[in-house]
Amino acid sequence: MKFETLFKGKKPLIGMIHTNSTRELTALELAKKEIEIYLKHGIHPLIENYFGDTEDCEAVLAWMQKEHPNAIYGVNILGDYREAFRLAKQYGASFIQIDSVCGHLTPEADEQYALRLSELRQDVDVVLLGGVRFKYQAVRSGRSLDEDLRLGAERCDAIVCTGEGTGIPTPFGKVAEFRSVLNDYPIIVGAGVTLETVRETFRVADGSIVGSWFKEGHHDTGNVKEEYVEQIVDAIGTPNDEYETVKQRIKQMMGHGYLNMGSFSDDVDVKLWLPEMGGCNVTIFCDRLMERYREEGFVFLITGKDDINCLSVLNIEEQSSGFKLFKQVKDDDKEMLIMEVSPQYIRQELRIPDNSWDGFVWGNRQQDAPIPSHPMLTSRYNSRYILNFSVSGEFNLNVYFLPKDKGNAVWVMEKSFCCK
Repeated sequence: MKFETLFKGKKPLIGMIHTNSTRELTALELAKKEIEIYLKHGIHPLIENYFGDTEDCEAVLAWMQKEHPNAIYGVNILGDYREAFRLAKQYGASFIQIDSVCGHLTPEADEQYALRLSELRQDVDVVLLGGVRFKYQAVRSGRSLDEDLRLGAERCDAIVCTGEGTGIPTPFGKVAEFRSVLNDYPIIVGAGVTLETVRETFRVADGSIVGSWFKEGHHDTGNVKEEYVEQIVDAIGTPNDEYETVKQRIKQMMGHGYLNMGSFSDDVDVKLWLPEMGGCNVTIFCDRLMERYREEGFVFLITGKDDINCLSVLNIEEQSSGFKLFKQVKDDDKEMLIMEVSPQYIRQELRIPDNSWDGFVWGNRQQDAPIPSHPMLTSRYNSRYILNFSVSGEFNLNVYFLPKDKGNAVWVMEKSFCCK
C-alpha cells in the first residue's frame, strides 16, 4: 500500500495514543476517550507503548478494529518492530511507525535488519513510516545522511523527521535538508509540533505526528484535551484542499499538453543574469500581473530536463518578495516549485547573490564556499512582487501564473537554458 493511497492524497495529521492511565481510567478507557476526540476532528490515531505495554496496545487495537473498522489507525511498538507488524496484521492497522529504519545499526547488523524488515513488509500490507536520524537514536551506520535517507526511502513509505527529543521542535532546516535529498518522497514531521509551527509544518512536510501539544500542559504525561486538538486543526486551515486543487489543475494541464493555457503574458519583466561561476539567475517582476488579477494565486515552475538546483529551493524566499515556497513536486521527469503569492510575503529587503543584479560582481570565491550576497531594497526597482531564483544545467524552464478559481494559467515565460 502506498502513502498517498492510504491518506487519499491528503497530508495526514496523526495523533499519539501513549497508552497512559490515571487513577480513574485504565489505559484502554483513556485511549478510547482520546481516540474519539481524534476521530471527531479527522485525526488518525497512532497507538504506542509509550507509557503502557504491548498488552495495552493490543487491547486498544482490538477495540479499534471492533468499533472503528473503517478508520485509519496505526501502531508503534517501541523496541519491537516485529511485534508491531504482528499486531497490525491481526487488528487491521493501516500503518506502522518504526523509530529508525536506517542509520541506527552497524553495517553488519543493518544487513540482517533490512532482510527481516523486507520479509515482514511482504507479509503485511501496511504503510510504513520510518525514522532516519530519529530522536534519541545513535548513528552507527558509518554512512552519510544522504546515503541513509536514500536507503531508508527504499525500506518504508514515508520518512519521519524529528528534532532532538519528545516535545522538542523539529528544525525546519533539517526538513529542508531531508527534502533536498528525497525530493517529493513523503516526509512526516514526527515531534515538537506546536500551534505556532503547525501551519508551516504542513507547508514544508507531507504530514505530521502530534503528541505532547495535544495534552494538558502540552506535556507527554497529560491527557488529550479537545480544546488543543481544535486549535491545531483550525490553525492548519485548508492547506490540504488548496494543494489538492492546485495539484489536480496542474495534472489536468500537463495531461492536455498545455492546450488550455492562456496567452503569453506581457505583464511581467524578465531579466536573466549570468554569473561568472556558471549557472543563471532569473528575475521576474510581477507587479503588473498581480495588479491585473488583484487576487492571490500560485506560480509554478517546470523544468524539462534536470532539476532546478538547490539554491532556488533553499534561498528562493530570501531572494523574492511577495512569494513563499508552497510545495516542491516531482512528476516523472519534471520538477515543479509551487510558489504561493500573497501581499503578506512582500519584503522590504532581499538577500540577492552578488551577480544577480546589474552593477554587482562576484568576488573571489573558493569552491563550495557560501555564495556571497548583499541586501537590496525592493523600492530600488519600485516593485513589490519579485520572483528571483537560480538555475543550472541544460533544460527547458516554463513559468506560469495560476490564478485561483480560474480555468486557464497565464503563460509567463518559456526559456531553454544551457548553464553548466
